[in-house]
Amino acid sequence: MTTNGAASYHEVADKLRQQIASGGLPPGADVPSQTELAAQYGVGQGTARLALNALVAEGLITSGRGRGRQVRDRRTLYVYASQSESMERRADATSDAWMTDVREQGLEPAQDIRVELVKAGPEIGRVLNLDPGALVAVRRRLRTVNGRPDNLNDTYYDHALALEIPEILSPDDVTQGIVALMRERGYVQVRYTHELRWRLPTPDEAARLELPPGVAVLVQMNTGYTKDRPVKTTVTTWPGDSHVMIYELPA
Repeated sequence: MTTNGAASYHEVADKLRQQIASGGLPPGADVPSQTELAAQYGVGQGTARLALNALVAEGLITSGRGRGRQVRDRRTLYVYASQSESMERRADATSDAWMTDVREQGLEPAQDIRVELVKAGPEIGRVLNLDPGALVAVRRRLRTVNGRPDNLNDTYYDHALALEIPEILSPDDVTQGIVALMRERGYVQVRYTHELRWRLPTPDEAARLELPPGVAVLVQMNTGYTKDRPVKTTVTTWPGDSHVMIYELPA
């Protein structure tokens, strides 16, 4: 192994990368410290630090704040976007769409819910056909899979609709999901539109989702319509390195 310049840190990073790919360092495993790497590969502290920083930037390991670095759990979660809230598929469901999808993949979902009343911003007003500054109820969720942050999920409703369906304003989980509850109350959603945008996360999103530098997010805006009008829009922020969005469309 060379010990001068940038080549050294590339080589050290590549050795760690191979261990992660082979399972020698599985998800959640502790990564050797900067001092340990320097001693193991006969390089300087600066070279070891550059190697670790490279893997942090690639999203392979955590940044190490407070408890050292670990291999990130980057197992793929499949999001069946075209069918996850299908009325036929959810007719017999006993939990909301996302939680059912996660459990079907052998994983354990959970979510922390808080409810707010806010003024609709331009994007929410546009998709819900509301006047600027109109009051909306928003159910904000931090969703976790096997105890780790997975996605941010905010659903917006016209305040008048939330007053008619008061469960929307409660931070309690709705067992059958809000979509099924709305159907029971006469608001049958007959179609959805999805708007997808890719971007870097905001500092708040990166912190809440525990994202390292270099990991982009996919922001999905899913708006549900009855025959007459839009009744809700959900904005989900998905980490780009651990989710696959699947759409099935008629030929």
